[in-house]
Amino acid sequence: MKRFRWTAALLALILTLTGCAGEQRENRKDAEKECSIGVIFYGERGRNDQLSDAVFAYADYLEQQFDVRFTFASSENTGHVEATRQLCEQGVDVILNANTEAIPESVAVCEEYQVYWLQILDLPTDTDIVDRFRDSPYYLGSIINDDQSTSRRMTQKVLETGAERIGVTSLPDTVSTSVTHTTRADSIMNTVLKSDGRSLEFVLKTYNLIGGLQSMAAQGFQPDALITTTKSFYLPLSDIQEIFGNERLKVAYFDLVESTRQDLENGSAAAVACGQHNILGLAFAYAYHYVNSDFRPEQKLALTCDYILIGSAEEYDLFQQYCIEQMPYSKEELQGIIDSLDVGVEWLREYANSYDLQKIVSKKS
Repeated sequence: MKRFRWTAALLALILTLTGCAGEQRENRKDAEKECSIGVIFYGERGRNDQLSDAVFAYADYLEQQFDVRFTFASSENTGHVEATRQLCEQGVDVILNANTEAIPESVAVCEEYQVYWLQILDLPTDTDIVDRFRDSPYYLGSIINDDQSTSRRMTQKVLETGAERIGVTSLPDTVSTSVTHTTRADSIMNTVLKSDGRSLEFVLKTYNLIGGLQSMAAQGFQPDALITTTKSFYLPLSDIQEIFGNERLKVAYFDLVESTRQDLENGSAAAVACGQHNILGLAFAYAYHYVNSDFRPEQKLALTCDYILIGSAEEYDLFQQYCIEQMPYSKEELQGIIDSLDVGVEWLREYANSYDLQKIVSKKS
């Protein structure tokens, strides 16, 4: 309740500051230009992936509401550095980067072209990136997901179901997003190990999820809950239950899949983490103001954002209504953020961390 009151106070502050900044905004309008934002993202438009679809839909919404143009690029075929260079050569003002590798080399390209760089979504593999670019005027900082906190909350939801033997699946440490998945897996394991009367059955890091789970079952492991750090290799729940011969096995995972609502409705899914596309809104607001003003904070931006954690079919429906059909942050909210950044960014930290379904529904309804 205390946190909710604090969030409400922040919203009131934003509205107040927006009003105070109205005259300043009018004076700045003539100087504003179209903000061109490049996004290096691992998803592709129309590939039937709910997170990717949400990110592209949010970008379309922002283009309709603000004087901004988004250009998406993927590094899957060209490589991280070349994708950065291609966006720079297209004349973008800022690059929002969701990749996790070759960041020093990519930032160096941005410095060459005098293009700003902001890390979003995932942790970079170069954990000392802030120290390396502390003096760079083009490295703006990061707005990333709070994978550690979310993994802990997700695991607690699983333990609340009464599950005692927990299996964990993740991607190999060699993948490009290994820091993210290692953070998630470590947080899940630590939460289980610190709980009374619970055991960690196995930790499986593999590309071959079917074969890996079959191997665990053959070795006699019998989890009553399975938590996975990725939905990329998520199997239909019935397949997982069949492998272990347990129709009551619970699951928890990151990102929505086609069967998520059904998993939640029949009680098989204890928790699903989703809603990361809100970061695009915050990153846009920060980048847009940076390009169109003299806003130059002394410290690099370092924001972490909670995922939305849903645990029922009703919450799934609310998420679809208020975070997919509508946008997590509306035009009015984003304009309030833009107009309030000049007073500092500390308030934005708490604002970003107040992102949860209950508050969004209450605010919009």
